[in-house]
Amino acid sequence: MTVKALQVLIVDDQEDIRWALRTMLKRAGMKSYEASNGREAIDIVKSASPDAMLLDVKMPGMDGFEVFRPHP
Repeated sequence: MTVKALQVLIVDDQEDIRWALRTMLKRAGMKSYEASNGREAIDIVKSASPDAMLLDVKMPGMDGFEVFRPHP
């Protein structure tokens, strides 16, 4: 039986934070997607449907709380 790797979306405007999280998730056998802003995050959620999201709440433009709200 094949087990699907957990898919996690990393949303942070800082590249070094995304790199650190991506590295940890990869070591744990998880697949990650990355977004550097809220709009990218929403687009990825709509297309990839990740299982979980690590979301920075303090980002320029659209903050994490806005990303978390429902979007049509």
